[in-house]
Amino acid sequence: MITHKIFPTYVGEFDLSTKIDTKLLWNEIKDLKMEQHPLLTGTAVSTYFPGNDHLLDIDVPLVKKLKQYIQEAIDEYVKESGLINCQLTNSWLSVMNNETKLLPHRHEASVISGAYYPFVPQGSVGLTVMNPLKPYRMCEVNERTTEYTAVDGTFPVKEGLLIIFPSWLEHKSDQNETNGRAVISFNTTNNAVNGNYKQTRMI
Repeated sequence: MITHKIFPTYVGEFDLSTKIDTKLLWNEIKDLKMEQHPLLTGTAVSTYFPGNDHLLDIDVPLVKKLKQYIQEAIDEYVKESGLINCQLTNSWLSVMNNETKLLPHRHEASVISGAYYPFVPQGSVGLTVMNPLKPYRMCEVNERTTEYTAVDGTFPVKEGLLIIFPSWLEHKSDQNETNGRAVISFNTTNNAVNGNYKQTRMI
């Protein structure tokens, strides 16, 4: 049998722990103003509120350095995936405490999105992504989980980890059991808005 994996979903994982001192970075940003967000439950809070969604643009040297490394990772991601160049648009910090969740969602009006983890207490919940084909597979009955049958997958998170994924990929974080789990999330855009691009087909 010849197996063809024709429509894979590309999720990129980057380890920035040797490039950014997460402890110093966290000390610089942990006291930023944060509010409740509709996608976060309980006592979880975020810097994403009206008029304040550009965390990576604040005038802090370590944050500027992080923004540079994230853009370099974005450039690597688009090169590997075949997309045209994408640039950071907005970014924000979210903090999950004990018994809080990040509800399922996708990032509208964005090409690729990502999550960077500056502070992750041991035992913190991971990032779960959901299979977008689930609604169409109403007749399949699976006896075991494989890469073809899985309805979701969870990435463990740690300090210094950066995960980049297509913005249409629905994701969530189940109930967290630690205090202070922090993530910097971001969106991107490109210049394809006027149709200056070509669609590609496989086979």
